[in-house]
Order: sequence, then structure tokens, then C-alpha cells
Amino acid sequence: MPLPPVSRISAASLSFRPGERLREARETSGLMAEDVARAIGISLAQLGALETDNYDDLPEPVFIRGYMKRYAECVGLAPQEIAERFDDAYQSVTGRSPHAASHPNPVRVIGELNGVSRRHRREAVMIWLRRAFRLAVLLVVAAVVITIARKPLHLSLPAPGAATVPTETVLPAGTLSAPSATDRLTLHLMADTTVNILDADGRELSAGVHKAGEDMQLSGVAPFRIELNPASAVRLQFNDQPIDLGPYTVNDNVNFRLSR
Repeated sequence: MPLPPVSRISAASLSFRPGERLREARETSGLMAEDVARAIGISLAQLGALETDNYDDLPEPVFIRGYMKRYAECVGLAPQEIAERFDDAYQSVTGRSPHAASHPNPVRVIGELNGVSRRHRREAVMIWLRRAFRLAVLLVVAAVVITIARKPLHLSLPAPGAATVPTETVLPAGTLSAPSATDRLTLHLMADTTVNILDADGRELSAGVHKAGEDMQLSGVAPFRIELNPASAVRLQFNDQPIDLGPYTVNDNVNFRLSR
């Protein structure tokens, strides 16, 4: 539902923390919390955490900053000023840089942001290690093939009338083709869903609410940072492989990293 127009409010007249500023601006404008939550595509609980600057109950800083900028537009505040205030507040409240999560450790466990169990984290680490091992095998095989290809080719022709025996080239088990530089995400939405996706280069592939019945085809460089709400309304495929969101779903919301 579109929000009613609001007059421009001076950010300097409000308190220092951006969440409090946004809440005061909303109340001054006469807007209900439910209307703002629906407009910016988050749950009412997440809006409450946003307004109280409770960053532990919210996703990574890059998503929080985007929510605050959309919130600021709704209530007549300057989005860029609120974003800058958020960076200062996040550093002050958490002691962490708001930009640190933009360069994730490659072995960080998928689903860590949702507080999954230690067992799931160990399983995710093992999956990552197996993939790294398969990639190492692939690189060794590729090096051998390149070395052989560079050697001179000597052909031995069969004697006249001799039978020719067909040969078969057998590759080692588990050999994979070289991974593509671009990865694909396919999403089918069965209900209106908040879909926020960034790729490894920080490109925003999707942001905000998408309609029921929509089929989304996205491409970028893995790992992807993915937030879906409600998760139960989404069927997700990564490079044409179905992804089970169940292990990473909390309160029908997922916020996780997806990589090869």
C-alpha cells in the first residue's frame, strides 16, 4: 500500500541514533509501523529492531543500510544522511566496522547469520572442504592435460590390412568441467516475497518485494548474500540445482551465503 506524502523533516532536529530518528519522524508524520514495514519490505519485528538500533537482531550492515535509506524516503528524511549516521552508530554500538562484512572469509559457514547449530556448521565446513578438494583435483588434471597437449604428436599408421582397434579415453572419477565465471540463481515465488540478493562483487541483483507467481532469473559471481522473507514461498535453484532452504530458515526468514 503506498504511503501518504510527508513533509521534509530536518534530520538535525532528531536524536543521534538513526533508528530513533526514523521512529520519531514516522510518529511525527502520523504513519503506522505496519505501513512502513510493508512499504520497505521487512517484518514488524525487524522494523522494531531497526527503530531501537538493535543491530544484533538484524542482518548484515549492507542490508540494514538499505532498509534505513528506504525508511528515510518514506518519512521525509535524507537517505544519505541517515546512512552515514548508521555507519557511525553501528561502529559505536557493535565495535565492528559496518563495511567489514563486505569482504567475507571464504570458509565462513553458510547459514552462520541465522545461528544454526554446531552440527550444521561442521557439515557446511565439510562440504566446503570437499568442494575445495575436487577443485584441486581438477586443477591437477588440467595441468597434466596441458602438459601432454604441448608435447609433439607422433602418429603410428597401421600396416595395410591390419585391423584398427578403437581406443577409449577414461577420465578420473569425479572430474568436473571448469567452473563458469558467472553463476545463476532461479527463484519461483508462490507469494509476495522480500528478495534481497548481492553477489561477491557487491552488486545488488534484487532488492525489495516481488509479486507472487514471479519467476526471477539472476546471474552474478558467487558467493551470493541472500535474504528471503517468507522463505516458505520461494523455490530456489543455484546453477540449476535445487537448494533446500529448510536448514537455514528461522521464523520463515533466511539470511545466508550461497557459494559453489
